[in-house]
Parts: sequence; structure tokens; C-alpha cells
Amino acid sequence: MAATAATPPRGSAVRPRLRAAGRHLAAGGLGVLGIAMVFGFWWLVASLTSSGKFPGPAAVFEVIPDNMENIPAVTYVTFQPVGVADALQYTTVNVLVTVAIGTLIGLPLGILMARIRTARQLLEPPLLVLGTVPLLIILPFITLWFGTARFAQSGLVLIFTILTVSMAAQSAAETVSGHYANFAACLGASKSRELRTVVLPASIPNVLGAIRVALAAAWGWQCVAELLGAETGIGRIVGITSTILATTDLFATLLCLIIVAVICDAVVALVGGYITRWKE
Repeated sequence: MAATAATPPRGSAVRPRLRAAGRHLAAGGLGVLGIAMVFGFWWLVASLTSSGKFPGPAAVFEVIPDNMENIPAVTYVTFQPVGVADALQYTTVNVLVTVAIGTLIGLPLGILMARIRTARQLLEPPLLVLGTVPLLIILPFITLWFGTARFAQSGLVLIFTILTVSMAAQSAAETVSGHYANFAACLGASKSRELRTVVLPASIPNVLGAIRVALAAAWGWQCVAELLGAETGIGRIVGITSTILATTDLFATLLCLIIVAVICDAVVALVGGYITRWKE
């Protein structure tokens, strides 16, 4: 009898899941509505202007399949076949690899500054100065010193990612290193275990947010760098199509980049949600 009374009703376990599913459906519905509003506004503006200056969604979607392998207007200028698929692959690989490298550098750097006073006093001032300098000013120096090599084009992405992730990791680690780290030390945890089981896991949510911010900005920085001298990439296609006023091809290229950027951000958000599922 006691065991039966202690067992919670089956409906009490189902209701929270139904409420959570309802919230997810509502959020998804609002997201779809927001995208529909954007395309509706796009269609409205395109209908009020000339197609040569502002093509509509139908015209842009129509040229995307053909432009994947070869963009005729760009091929006419470069005398070689240039397609969105290869350029998109080049830009995407550069962005993802560089953001990953910047995260691997920025995360331990931020935790080091939060945990060791000497490291903070040594590293924080140059990072703050670097963070106040507009990154576009740094780009000519990167091009001058390293040329137009592939790793040089990702210099802006690397610098921005390191700054963003390190500052987020430092702030989170400093917050956790007070109350929670002291509590773990009172329970007998060593410094290494305290860092591994308390500071690092508690810093991950803030770091994931910083990674998403860095990833969102990385697409723009990468395209700007490619715009100034890359042999391929989305930035180069954007530069050529804007010069020759191929606006439909320009819009199609940017739309493909936006789709890939949204997919990458969604993947990072899903992986981050799985890693930090302990928060729920």
C-alpha cells in the first residue's frame, strides 16, 4: 500500500513533456512566421523597384541551381568557371576551422586569466587594447605580412574569436571561482579537480554563447578578407557580381551563404544544448 501511494501518477510525468513540446512548437511557429515576414518584405520591396537593382525572391531562387556549378557572369569576367558550391565550401571550411582554433586558444586563455592573477595582469591589457582596435585596420597588415594565403584570409576571424571566447571564459570563470569553487575546496577537491569539475563545466554555457557570436560575425569577416584578394570564396564572387551589377547572382550567392550560416549556428546550438543539458 505504501509503495503504491509513493508512486506518482503517470499523468504527472507526461504533462511537463507536453508543456515543453508545446513551447518548442510555439517557438518554431514564431520562427517560421518571422522568416515569412522577411520574405514578404523582400517581395514587397522588389515589386516597388526595378528587378535590375533589387531582384525578387522568385528570380533569385530560379538562378541558384544553375549557379551552383557555374555563374556565367563571373565566368565571363574571370575566364574560368566559378560556381557557388566550390566557393561556399571554401568559405565554410575556413570559417569553421578558424572558429574552432580560436575557441581552443581563447577558452584556456580566459580561464588562465581568471584563475592566475599574474596571467591576468600580463594578458588582459593587450587583449583589451586589441579589442578596441577596429579589425578592418588590422586586415591590411595581415595582407602585407602574409599575402593572400588561405590562413591569412582567416586572420580577422581568428582574432575576433579569440577575443570573444577568452573574455566570455574569463567572466564566467571569475564568477564561478568565488562561491562554487570555494565550496568545492571545502569538500576537499584539489585545484585540478576543482577546475575540471566545477569551473570548466560552469563556464561552458557562456563560452557557447560567445562561440555563436563569433561564428555569426566570422562569415562577414571572412567574406571581407576574401573580397580583398582571394582566388576563390564567397567574398570574391560578391566582389565580382557587385562590380558588374549582376544583382540576381549576388543575391543568390548571399542567400546560399545565409542558409549555410543558419544551419551551422543551429548545429552549434543543438550540440551546446546537449552538452549543457545538466542545466534543465
